Amino acid sequence: MLGESFCLKQYYPKDEEIVYRYMPFDKFKDLVSSKELYLSRGDQFDQEDLYEGTETKLGTNLRKTVHNSDAFEKNTRLYERNRRCVAINSWYVGNRESAAMWKKFAGKTDGIAIRTRVKKIRSALSAWDRYLCVRKIEYAENHDEEFTKFGCPFFLFSIKRKKEFDDENELRIIFGEGKGCIEGSPLYKAQKIVGPAKRINIDPSVLIGEIVLSPRSTTSVLKKVRQLSKNAGLHVPVVCSSLI
Repeated sequence: MLGESFCLKQYYPKDEEIVYRYMPFDKFKDLVSSKELYLSRGDQFDQEDLYEGTETKLGTNLRKTVHNSDAFEKNTRLYERNRRCVAINSWYVGNRESAAMWKKFAGKTDGIAIRTRVKKIRSALSAWDRYLCVRKIEYAENHDEEFTKFGCPFFLFSIKRKKEFDDENELRIIFGEGKGCIEGSPLYKAQKIVGPAKRINIDPSVLIGEIVLSPRSTTSVLKKVRQLSKNAGLHVPVVCSSLI
């Protein structure tokens, strides 16, 4: 996949690693019915993490050193533009369910988690290899650590977060029409994403390993999930949460 041949290897997940995506039922229904994966544009993320998608002070100061004022302003606009050239879909890495992730992302009794392995994600996204990077987040103690160590510059703002958010143990599917990462193609040629998200075609039966019902789920939710899966031709196990 894009970026995996030259960015930092330690942040690329192994095929057998287990990941979860927690969501309310309506988002699960959208994924299964549309057969599309929804990736939020880089400038659309929740601002709970105030440093999400921002440049480090070190990076800003370095640019001031190497650029004159006109070039600095142009480069700053480029950096902000890049947030609109990338779209992200987030997963939780872990061998077990997370009570905190259920609470934070899955809503009430109709919450759903997709449990799968990284190799299934890569298989489901194989047609999009040229544009995608599947990568773990690096959590930094200090937002102003040496930023050049984080790998591919095009994806730089989307692959690191503050240490305070490491309970999310996040893996990201990152979309970008990766001209910033293709050798010989300048960063400024990356295409902006129109609208708040990028939707890419996938086969849910390839992507999904198991459908996990919320710890607070009800019989009616189980019936809804089974009926939706049947209508969509999705034949994967539906299981109750291990937290019950």
